[in-house]
Amino acid sequence: MSAFEITSDDVANIMQLSASNPKVEAAFDALDDEDFGRIEKDALKGEDLDDQTNIAYETLRDILDEKGLLG
Repeated sequence: MSAFEITSDDVANIMQLSASNPKVEAAFDALDDEDFGRIEKDALKGEDLDDQTNIAYETLRDILDEKGLLG
């Protein structure tokens, strides 16, 4: 288990904030180990849990956008 873990609930939150319509599970399944590693690496740059969560969500949003999953 990693120190910071992204779940399908996190993906759902980003998709809602971005007003995107793809199925959450399909978007979550599009993430691979490299994506999760990128999110974790970035998140751990934060000084506390709030910072880590915000950074992780920014990175997750970027990855979903790069994969064409955000509207």
